[in-house]
Amino acid sequence: MPFEHPNPETGLTPAELAYAEAYLLLFNQTRAYMKAFNSTYQQAVSSVAQWHRKPQITAYITNRLTENRIKSDEVIARIKEHAEASFEDFVDIVDDPATGKKSIELNLAKAAERGKLHLIKKITTAKRGGRVASIELVDSQAALDKIARAEKLYGEIQPEKPSESIGALGQLVKEMRKKQEEDDAE
Repeated sequence: MPFEHPNPETGLTPAELAYAEAYLLLFNQTRAYMKAFNSTYQQAVSSVAQWHRKPQITAYITNRLTENRIKSDEVIARIKEHAEASFEDFVDIVDDPATGKKSIELNLAKAAERGKLHLIKKITTAKRGGRVASIELVDSQAALDKIARAEKLYGEIQPEKPSESIGALGQLVKEMRKKQEEDDAE
């Protein structure tokens, strides 16, 4: 292989970059080598270890994985958006001139303008005409439960599911009532 100059931005030669990018795509050293160098399985097995141990390649792969990782603050922010999901962003209340009453109309353009379409969990369309018949938003109660668990707001109670928190709280109330009854009996 002729001498290749490293790219000043990545510090990798074109061959090293090809291997690193293939690895980031496949997460398999042998397959990445085969893809990057159009080699056979046997050639890849005998050569891949020396490529994957190169410090500049491992540093590049580590940096790429780190920069693409979602940060905990972003996770909390997204869960917070789910907890604050409201149909207010998806509907308009309009006067119906025929009946004189107010009605609700779905307005996905309004939701798009507000950047809220990612809060839709499910869209159901009418069988005829293909119009949107209904939408279901993400579960805001489940999102609140996740935030409460992350912030340790339950104290000693750490439910895995919202339904478990109700059961755990019910058990706690029973225990508190029993203790109160015992104290009252004394």
